[in-house]
Amino acid sequence: MGGMRIPRIFASLPLTAVLATLAFVGVADAASATRAQFRDPYLGGRVAFTSPDRTTGCVARLTRARAVTCDSRPAPGDPRPPYSRPGTPPSPSGCRLGWGVRYMLPRKGRPFGVCASTWIGTGHRTLRHGERLPMGDGIVCRARARMVRCVNRSGHGMMLSPRRVRLF
Repeated sequence: MGGMRIPRIFASLPLTAVLATLAFVGVADAASATRAQFRDPYLGGRVAFTSPDRTTGCVARLTRARAVTCDSRPAPGDPRPPYSRPGTPPSPSGCRLGWGVRYMLPRKGRPFGVCASTWIGTGHRTLRHGERLPMGDGIVCRARARMVRCVNRSGHGMMLSPRRVRLF
């Protein structure tokens, strides 16, 4: 079959330890993740991740919407509601559900807030600080310690953190 054989010593180690070891010796690029590593079987194989501080969860919706959706909540212990974070767009009239938590970045055009009552959650694999993840359809997300930044092919994007929202 060809290809590289993985030494038996790696068989009992967690995947993160194997990747870290391979990155250290120059076999894998630690700053770039692959979509296969972040496919969530509970979401029908969609690409999903959680921010390093576990306040933001993102899912690629590449079937009909062809977009990335992220839920970002305020920092634990922050008494302000999500819609009061700096940069949060005004709530549309008629939105009786949660506002200021969910944002969607389409493959083209500007991101926008979504009126939603559900939570994507943060139980997905963590995108480590400095890692970038191609979500598909030209959208790339990158994690920082307390922030997630996603950009589409048009150069538009969103930066979400527990303290601030920036749509550009």
